[in-house]
Amino acid sequence: MMKRLILCCAVLVLMFGPGAVKSFSDDEDVDHFILPETPPTIERIKNPPLDQPFLKKQNFVDEFDISPAPVLVGLNFPRFTSSVNPVEVGLYNGSFASRGGSMVYSSSSSAEISYSASSTDGEYQNLAQQKNIFSCGYGRDIAPDKYFYLYLKDTDNILSDERKGYYGFSSGCDWYTRENMNLKLVLSYAKGEIKGLGADESVSASLKAQWQPFESQNLNMTAASSKDTGLGAGGVFNDTLLTYDAMLFSRIVIGGGYHFTGSKAFAQGYITAGLAPGTKISVNYAPEIEKADWGRLYINDDHVQLNNNILYPESLYSYTEKLSYYSGEKNSVEFEVSQALWKNYVLWESVPGANLIAPANSGSEVYVSGARLKAGLGSCNPSFSLSAEKNLNYSLTFIPEYRFSAGIEAVTKIAVFGAAYSYTGQMYYQAGSQKQLDAYDNVSVSVKKAVSGSVEIRAWCDNIFSKKLETQPGFVEDAPVFYAGIDLKL
Repeated sequence: MMKRLILCCAVLVLMFGPGAVKSFSDDEDVDHFILPETPPTIERIKNPPLDQPFLKKQNFVDEFDISPAPVLVGLNFPRFTSSVNPVEVGLYNGSFASRGGSMVYSSSSSAEISYSASSTDGEYQNLAQQKNIFSCGYGRDIAPDKYFYLYLKDTDNILSDERKGYYGFSSGCDWYTRENMNLKLVLSYAKGEIKGLGADESVSASLKAQWQPFESQNLNMTAASSKDTGLGAGGVFNDTLLTYDAMLFSRIVIGGGYHFTGSKAFAQGYITAGLAPGTKISVNYAPEIEKADWGRLYINDDHVQLNNNILYPESLYSYTEKLSYYSGEKNSVEFEVSQALWKNYVLWESVPGANLIAPANSGSEVYVSGARLKAGLGSCNPSFSLSAEKNLNYSLTFIPEYRFSAGIEAVTKIAVFGAAYSYTGQMYYQAGSQKQLDAYDNVSVSVKKAVSGSVEIRAWCDNIFSKKLETQPGFVEDAPVFYAGIDLKL
């Protein structure tokens, strides 16, 4: 019934309003925009998970690091969408019979509808894929101090002989009960299915309250409950978070509280200090029981086998230290170190005798530690991006010792040229075995040219040096893949 409702919505939109779409070549998941009273630290999720809110802070600015406090920003809620072009259409064609298209329509009244379709025969038969994604969302102020949204999504993904489907909705209301108190209520439902293997139905509800009893002090409370039919070891998951934080000397935020999951309670704490304009350091201590999410585990481009008996992982301790710097919206550097000790840690493993992978709990306590560096310099020409990761626990399956990626984009009078490089180290793929996937690197290039103010042509090539790319045992790419297409912005 829910799937029929979603598809009916799509038909009505196509009959009575312009249809439209996310550009096929746009791999970004977020749009950036600025709230007048804050630094440029807000992201809008174009396709948010069904159980998550639409807005999130950028990684280098934590929620409690905003001044003034979030509940005092004002009674005006950010719009659901902020597209300059209400209609975007994209079409492309490429190697191995690859083809695709997309349309996005964004109305001035905070409604957005999108549809995308793609297919490829793949370099080898087991790389064939067909994908269809439909989503729509609507948000509006129902009163000066109240905001409502509804979001629906339907995904169909066929990976050679494995068919995955996922659909559902999320609805929420955000309102101020007083000038210094904000409440957010979210209800969601989702169903995921892998044909012939199994399915999951998930229902969840959450209530979040933010209260500022005194200036520069915040009390935050979140209560959430969810139930999954496809996670036999978990089922109902009840979660409550209560924290209090205060800003000292306009430079330091210190806070803490308790995280309650079922009958267990975890003490948590955090501190953030501004060292200089745009620079801060933070330490976060947050042990918890982490809810396994069926959709995020299985609804992806991996060929998987289900495991419905996963236990929820529990961290006995968990620390994250972060040093970050940002200058404007496009320039940032972030360095993060993390370490945690987990029970029931969820690992991916290759299934013996099949070219599939499946999640499983570790049989013993697992120490997980690593360091990450991210940097972006986007206000210059050419612009640069960099990401690097070092894992100390690379003996675990599907965790490489190193990951690295870098990109550059140059804007010229002729066209916009881009290039990217990525490297992933060797990975074990079966517990107790020395079998490894080889390290691999990949170089891609792209060019785009505006033919007019609303028409842009694009071309890009992946794996230009014909390297062997094997991210999962048995699924190998070793030939360049070329794509070309056109974008229309109306």
